[in-house]
Amino acid sequence: MVKTADAFEWTSRCPGDPHEGYAVTMVRDLSPEQFLDRLGSRPLDPPRITGADALYEHWMDEWDSDEVVGVFAAGGWAVAFEPGAYVLADPDVLARLSAGTRLVSHSVNVNGHDHFHWLEDGGLRLYVKPFAPDDREGSAADDLVDAMRAIGFAFTEDEGEDRSIAKAFALAEHLTGVPLTEETFEQADYLLGVVE
Repeated sequence: MVKTADAFEWTSRCPGDPHEGYAVTMVRDLSPEQFLDRLGSRPLDPPRITGADALYEHWMDEWDSDEVVGVFAAGGWAVAFEPGAYVLADPDVLARLSAGTRLVSHSVNVNGHDHFHWLEDGGLRLYVKPFAPDDREGSAADDLVDAMRAIGFAFTEDEGEDRSIAKAFALAEHLTGVPLTEETFEQADYLLGVVE
């Protein structure tokens, strides 16, 4: 059964501060170390930090020069959280991270522009802006319409409120089978990397 956006209301306050932008990228069968290696990041001091709020605060301290990415393992996937959504919103970066595997990523920048990507081995299966689901790209662009409707994506103006972040989290869980909760992000032990 597909979870609706209602199950992800917690995303309005977590992880970090969504109003500053965020990216969550999940890659199947990669460890956090492998994820950061593919990203081309360098280690950060401290090497690990617990909780999305602590990661967000650490990013605020480093924000003037570098982008901080934290990664943890969940259900056979590497789950990366990037406050600000600068590196993990780049389609070229996502294609590189998806080599030989599946990647699901969603992000919102500080201007409120949201993006959802599903890639398989560098190939785009779905790209959609959650606030405008009628405009989709990719080889599976129409395969998820029923699931998206069940989640609560608004295909017409009278289908309800936006809640793009909650809908993106619900669609990501549908594609990965990995449930992410507020507690997941706040209790995770993030391996940190920095991208110049």
